[in-house]
Amino acid sequence: MKTKSIFLIALTLIFCQNYLFSQDLKPFKTDSIWGYKNSKGIITIIPQFQYASKFSEKFAVVAQNNLLGAIDSISETVIPFKYEYLKYLKDNKFIFGYRTKYFGEYKLGLINSKNEILIEPVYRMINLRNNILETIKQIDSVTGTTFAGDIRSVKWKYGLHSLSGKEIIPDEFDYINWLEESLIALSKGDFQALFQSNGTKLTDFEFVVIDEFKDNLSKVRKGDKYGFINKQGVLVIPIIFDLADPFEIGYSKIRINKKWGIINTKGEFIYQPKFSFKKMKGKIKTL
Repeated sequence: MKTKSIFLIALTLIFCQNYLFSQDLKPFKTDSIWGYKNSKGIITIIPQFQYASKFSEKFAVVAQNNLLGAIDSISETVIPFKYEYLKYLKDNKFIFGYRTKYFGEYKLGLINSKNEILIEPVYRMINLRNNILETIKQIDSVTGTTFAGDIRSVKWKYGLHSLSGKEIIPDEFDYINWLEESLIALSKGDFQALFQSNGTKLTDFEFVVIDEFKDNLSKVRKGDKYGFINKQGVLVIPIIFDLADPFEIGYSKIRINKKWGIINTKGEFIYQPKFSFKKMKGKIKTL
């Protein structure tokens, strides 16, 4: 048991040493090729690359023969030089990809530092949000051609994956709006629903708008009326208002039949809706 503990400590020290050493390396260019120097200006990786990025954690993305790969701090190849797009994310994961026929566009996927594919390269964009991958699939329809190229109708479909590549939410939604670290509004057609970022559905697709949470409540719209839901997706203040402001310090300004009032987070009227907007603004300052 003691030997095992010493071994684990040694591995940790080696990892930390390599990590700190890689952070000390800076890319430099000479005669159109790139290498790396340490903080003392000593060359540690001889110039040999078409391009060299800064180290991120213990990896650096570099180019050879017009293709991208990744190296570690002792110039060992970690990811082979076979990709047209390569970006280090975190936790030994890379976004990789290949060019499409359209300028500046790629098909992207996810690999680990063993070059194992975790997500196939089928996505237009992959973004890291709160330790979750927002995956965006592009659906093209060519509607015509000109001397400059194809005329396309382009749609994007959004979903979520874990950093291990597991699908959390399928790529079938029109948009994802991040309301908080673990709460999102998914759009499908003209309606939105509240979900947790782990894929748990909290409401149906019944709202035109789901706003950010203020004082733990989100303003929602159905038709042309507004109300409020909590973070569990429960409607706690009925959808009866013609207009409603987000809560601020426990109060919201609301309008019914062109008259303004004030409610608290329980939906109770602090001031009934019978004031002009100007008079109501004066009253909320006294609360």
